[in-house]
Amino acid sequence: MQEQLPATLSILSNWTMFCTEQQFWITFFDDLKTCVTSLEIVSPFIRDDSVRKLLEHFERLRRQSVKIVIYSRPCKDHTCPESFNLAIEKLNGLSIEIKTIEKIHQKIAIIDNAIWWEGSLNILSFKDSGEHMRRFKGSGAKTLLSEIGLNPKTSS
Repeated sequence: MQEQLPATLSILSNWTMFCTEQQFWITFFDDLKTCVTSLEIVSPFIRDDSVRKLLEHFERLRRQSVKIVIYSRPCKDHTCPESFNLAIEKLNGLSIEIKTIEKIHQKIAIIDNAIWWEGSLNILSFKDSGEHMRRFKGSGAKTLLSEIGLNPKTSS
């Protein structure tokens, strides 16, 4: 008798792509063009210059009433709080919800609860290091946030 996979592993079985940092951005931006309801990004660190690269995408999504939620570490955990605060100011200006979580290190993006990116690339603080991301497709991707133990506390 075959055992049923837990929800997390079921989604992982829908693995569709493995990307380097260069390949990731091209495909991720294409995925953002298809986003119609929600975008959630888990990014332990946030840098102003990285957020600026994504602003046009975020602005377009917010004009389309897409809900955007970002999970990150609190300001006190960032090595450059000035850059973090500038980025948060820009994100707040777009009515993007920011939730802080102590000690997270996951790097995840969930688009419309159907496309899930996971890997080593920190989407909101990437600069120039060698990284990788895996892309998954399938409904129920959002349940992964709670299944991996992220219990967000809304930032002030």
